Amino acid sequence: MSKKKSKPAAEPAKKVEVEVEVVQVELEKASWEYELGQQVELKLSQESGYVEGRAEYQVSEKSYYVLYKAADGRQVSAWWAGSQIK
Repeated sequence: MSKKKSKPAAEPAKKVEVEVEVVQVELEKASWEYELGQQVELKLSQESGYVEGRAEYQVSEKSYYVLYKAADGRQVSAWWAGSQIK
């Protein structure tokens, strides 16, 4: 009979202690014309809905993701420039 060679036992994991410094950063709050959940109206079509999201870009005006009921009764969601809603 041949003897199987056993693998050496794995070493137990070493416990490592790490110091973590918590740094609180004050973020500049963006001034948004419309709040999340606020009811808004599309200027030209006069369809109304609610702000579901917001986006800010370096090269364009602030955008709002609006969930609204279209004139034909469908539920629609789309991104709109701030200047296109009221």
